[in-house]
Amino acid sequence: MRSMQASGGRGSTSLPLPAGFVQASLLWLALIPLGGGSWTNLAAQPVPPPQVPENDPIARFLALVAEDRQRLPQLPSGLVPEDKPFGPIVVPAPAGQAAISDALRDSAQDWLELAIQAGEAKHWSLAALAVRHALARDPDLAEARRLDGFVRDPETQGDPNAIWTTPERIALRKRGYVDHPQQGWIDASWVRAVNQGFLPAVGTERAPRFVAEAVADAQRAGMNPGWVVETDFFTIQSNLPRRDIVRLGRKLDRFREALVRLMADALSPRFTLASRALDGSSTARPVGFRHEVVIFADASSYRDHLRTRHGFDAGESLGVYLPAPLLKRRGSRGTVFLHRDPKADLDFETTLFHETTHLLLAELNGRGAPRDEGPGFWIFEAVATYFETTRVNEDGSVVFGTPETERLLVGRHRVVERGERVPLAQLLRLDKTRFHNRDHVFLNYVHAQALAAILMNDARLTPREVFLDLVKRAYSSTGPAADRGPSLFDRLGESPQQLEHRLNQFLAEHVPKVEVIRRTSPDKTNRNRSE
Repeated sequence: MRSMQASGGRGSTSLPLPAGFVQASLLWLALIPLGGGSWTNLAAQPVPPPQVPENDPIARFLALVAEDRQRLPQLPSGLVPEDKPFGPIVVPAPAGQAAISDALRDSAQDWLELAIQAGEAKHWSLAALAVRHALARDPDLAEARRLDGFVRDPETQGDPNAIWTTPERIALRKRGYVDHPQQGWIDASWVRAVNQGFLPAVGTERAPRFVAEAVADAQRAGMNPGWVVETDFFTIQSNLPRRDIVRLGRKLDRFREALVRLMADALSPRFTLASRALDGSSTARPVGFRHEVVIFADASSYRDHLRTRHGFDAGESLGVYLPAPLLKRRGSRGTVFLHRDPKADLDFETTLFHETTHLLLAELNGRGAPRDEGPGFWIFEAVATYFETTRVNEDGSVVFGTPETERLLVGRHRVVERGERVPLAQLLRLDKTRFHNRDHVFLNYVHAQALAAILMNDARLTPREVFLDLVKRAYSSTGPAADRGPSLFDRLGESPQQLEHRLNQFLAEHVPKVEVIRRTSPDKTNRNRSE
């Protein structure tokens, strides 16, 4: 299998429609089931294969989607991207070790070839998603595993059924940890006691004195200290029950894996498959640092901690990402702080994914916390609100961009039914203070989230790459976001009025209309804060 080489590339200021794009897009739209029809029914109606321009990975992607619909009519939901216009994006997990059919194996090979082609053209996000689709069809494609960041488990070297793992998991094992099914990564010396229902008493983790699990959880309820739980990529401090922390931590790991693939164009190559694609023999290395999250069981502890430890007024916020310069402790990394609020209009995991998006994009762009005080602040909240819609499935796949969210449901009512709109030309010039103006903050968030959704979920892919380039510039530059290259309208080739029409159409046609709108205040719906 050939590996990607550092050839070709996209311009940094514009992303024109590729040759053959219109033909491939029309084919894709022709395959959309109407009136609730199924893909299985369409499989009986052969569609002539499109003429795919050579060296055009976006057109090849669209054609491959159509081809898989024909040859794999019973493919599980999510294994063919973008089931409908502006539908959510599924980042699949590698399949299990079950036997696969020849058709699946052929499809996997095609997706791997697409990944290589996309990488050669430096479409890194498309390449990363294509690799995941290859592994979802054939989990033993060695080149796809290498590109996706997996390595052979050193404990099974030489075994024909050797297990694939990640450098992060190997590093944790070298520290003497084992991954317990219920309690997560624990010291190997704990295993026997943990299997019997015990955990270390507070303050005895290094020389454990074991007590009943419920007692150990209760001892940490005051966060003095709470549990410190290691996951593959995160260190989480919390006074929640340890099992709850482990469950959330595993979701965060899957979230990070999927976000890094979908956002590869916007991140430093060091953290994506680009670092391996440019060198056909390299394998993934541990990231080298851990992302930090602190979760409180109640709002008062959250506010008190931020005020007394960091001099930060959290107000009524549900969560906040504080970059390292704002933390009053030496040598610290940027950290997400949040709390569970059973009365909040936004559920806890929405806040968790929103704030963690701010953290990940700041830490994985290679430049640290961005300057976000100038005009163009919308991009920071647009990308965070897009990823707050995350759903992590039991099979490890991750779904991004579903429109059935609390904010968009209420926003549809206000924008479509009541005609409350924010001119996009105005929105894109707002700085942080004006974006958070109390009288307009809710509608600003609605328009930013809807704009992210129509760009990220566009089945044509090119609008997604425009958005990713804007995110990259916002997080990697030191100037105001609005001054980082051509405007969004110029990049898309649309006037503000045309894009506003598309945004309103998206809200009207793709966000469900609800009969009863809860009385949701802007403060409650937008209490996530990123400083």
